[in-house]
Amino acid sequence: MDEVGIKSYVQTNCNKITDDGVEIKLPNGKEKYLSADMVVYAVGLTSNKEEIEKLKNAIPDIPTFVIGDCKRPAKVGEAIQEGYMAAMSIV
Repeated sequence: MDEVGIKSYVQTNCNKITDDGVEIKLPNGKEKYLSADMVVYAVGLTSNKEEIEKLKNAIPDIPTFVIGDCKRPAKVGEAIQEGYMAAMSIV
């Protein structure tokens, strides 16, 4: 991800996802807005169905795909394949 300029933020709260980016709260408490055309929201070790529904309802006009461990515990290869299939259905 670093090689192609994709930034990741750990231990960071997602306050709001908008049409053109995401508002986050950093571990030091500062809030920041990041311009983005795509946001990957990956949290926790277990599925949080309530969070999934909250995100789907927040942006109903944007296709949402539940993949990987968010859907069910699986191996990395399965998650990658599900992500690939979700991406190809958009194209």
